[in-house]
Amino acid sequence: MVLKIYAKKVFVVVLVLFFVGISFGADWPQFLGPDRNGISCETGLARSWGADGPKVLWEKKLGAGYGSGAIEDGKVYILDRVDGKEDVLRCLDMVSGKEEWKFPYEADGKLSHSGSRAVPTVDDGKIYIVSPHGLMHCIDAVSHEVVWKKDLFAEFEAKRPKWGLVNSPLIYKDMVIVAPQGVKAVVVALKKATGDIVWKSTEPVGKTTYATPIVANICGVDQVLFNSAGNSKKGSAGKVVGISAADGKLLWMYRGWSCRIPIQYPEPVGDDMVYVSGAYGAGSVMLKIKKVGEKFEAEEVFQLPSKVWKGMIHQPIVHQGHMYVDNNGKSSPKPGLMCMTLGGEIKWQTSEIEGSPKYDRGGMLMADGMIYVVDADGYLRLLEVNPKECKELASVQLLSGDEIWAPLAISDGKLLIRDQEKMLCLDVSK
Repeated sequence: MVLKIYAKKVFVVVLVLFFVGISFGADWPQFLGPDRNGISCETGLARSWGADGPKVLWEKKLGAGYGSGAIEDGKVYILDRVDGKEDVLRCLDMVSGKEEWKFPYEADGKLSHSGSRAVPTVDDGKIYIVSPHGLMHCIDAVSHEVVWKKDLFAEFEAKRPKWGLVNSPLIYKDMVIVAPQGVKAVVVALKKATGDIVWKSTEPVGKTTYATPIVANICGVDQVLFNSAGNSKKGSAGKVVGISAADGKLLWMYRGWSCRIPIQYPEPVGDDMVYVSGAYGAGSVMLKIKKVGEKFEAEEVFQLPSKVWKGMIHQPIVHQGHMYVDNNGKSSPKPGLMCMTLGGEIKWQTSEIEGSPKYDRGGMLMADGMIYVVDADGYLRLLEVNPKECKELASVQLLSGDEIWAPLAISDGKLLIRDQEKMLCLDVSK
């Protein structure tokens, strides 16, 4: 009897220790995850796959597009699009992929590179979405009813950009921040509960960007980081700015970097530094933000020309004092992944590894110390990276077609990837 009780206790202890070593369940409630940095806290994920890759739990057919899913409490929320007709917010069960409900609304008009754009943001039982045509909705996750809505273009006198508005709503305290880029407001903070305006910023007044805002604490102050387009060849300067997250006041501005089609937002990398990168001849720059008295200043730490480094679409992953980013673009001489210190020293680049894939404009995220990345040919690749090397642990082709550019999402050991026709949910747990 004593031996049986002892054996049961040992079994329980072993079981507890097993599950302590596996950390699942973290939600992915917005663009690039909980902290908007592309990094998941999950552990206990598989470090290799069979020839067929990780198990495909489900497949969901979608309209064309680039928007990925947000994950909250076992539900996947994705803003889909029926081209030329309507947008559709879909709610899927994370385990089965079954569509539980949908919210369609009229949004006519064609887009260059048709389809969805942004990722929904889920917060406190509400879903916030912004369409390529500037229509913003707050939807109740339980009743599926509209809490409030706005036409950002009409209200703030903005013109629809050529490729549509790309805004994944940003939650900050009791506000939701978006960038309509109009005459009456370039960046605006709205009350989450009602949609009422809290503050408006008219800077930067410049050409359209396809970046989405982000909040970072810099010099002890919460700031909205944002950038606008510019074309140095035509004499127009782009702007990188820090805006007070509390009241929308402009804190600092940097004009030494210009990209005619910015897609990445300014990346906070720690130690009051901000990294900005773009294709189309822009290159990249690292800024150090300083507070002198009551004023802020942006000081250039280093700048790399486009021929060396050009992050085009996806944000760099900043991990342990290093940045991992896809160096890409049609004119990139060395397409692939690169690792760089925050001081600008390039540690390695996959373009110098014989037979290495280009990773052209595919989404990526980090989880359990590994990077999941999708390349231009539809391969999902699992990489082990550190400042010394990049090692491929596994790869499998699961997607197809062109422009496989959507960001990835992960929660509870399940990875979401998509192409222009479908979304897959993969079991990447051990």
